[in-house]
Amino acid sequence: MSSTHSGVASATPISFSKHGQQGWKRSSDFGFARRVALEPLGIGEVPRVAHTIPVAFRNHGDCWEPVAVMGPIAGTNVFVDRDGHWRGGFVPGGLRVYPFCLSRLSGELGLWPGYVTLPLGNPEVLPFYSGDHLTPELESVLGFLERRSAEIAKAGEVVAWLASAGVLVPWRIPGVEYPDNSGATPGLWRLDLERLYGLEDKPLLDLLRAGHLQWLYAHLSSLAHADTFKALARDLVRPSKKRSPQPEGSGNSVEILSALADDLGDAQL
Repeated sequence: MSSTHSGVASATPISFSKHGQQGWKRSSDFGFARRVALEPLGIGEVPRVAHTIPVAFRNHGDCWEPVAVMGPIAGTNVFVDRDGHWRGGFVPGGLRVYPFCLSRLSGELGLWPGYVTLPLGNPEVLPFYSGDHLTPELESVLGFLERRSAEIAKAGEVVAWLASAGVLVPWRIPGVEYPDNSGATPGLWRLDLERLYGLEDKPLLDLLRAGHLQWLYAHLSSLAHADTFKALARDLVRPSKKRSPQPEGSGNSVEILSALADDLGDAQL
């Protein structure tokens, strides 16, 4: 990640020359996220995600960021069931606007790697452009992703300071054995309260006054959710007949604008 854009390095930027006569379809489920084990989070997202999903820290591309940890091994998301239903409570913002993301290099609106666009003409295919400008819906998506990127960067500055102060320690997902470390989700860190409380009074007061202790405590509490990974993975292999609950605040994954409205208010984006 660059210091400017919390985006996807291999995203395909949307342009009128390439996509003016192309379109996209709303996703009917979260099957696209089956292999997404880590998702960056902004400050406002951390407490909400932390209710059901572990939140840890990572250093990614020389920048620190909080991440939702959605699987015990790289490339596996145990919060998406076999039918594509989400079972993790609140959905991280980056997954709620699929197939859209920011291009990490340019900060422009882009498409998830591998997403295949469709020619216009089918009623279910929505245009990228109205005239030579993005449609109003996609302008809203772009604005949301830009504000979310700023929130991730803001959180990253706090985590980077914590790392420099020596109060972060490596975090390994408990109860999961990795033969020869193959498949392990690498480079995860957590806050160490004993080290944090060992700091001088001023930096602690600065964190408190800036409102950062709330989401940092939420991060620590969330780590206990890793204990559910084995049960969730077992359900994927031997699924129960009980349907997964609907994601908090989203209704379903296709309601992009209503999901954005919720996030912009509640997640302080």
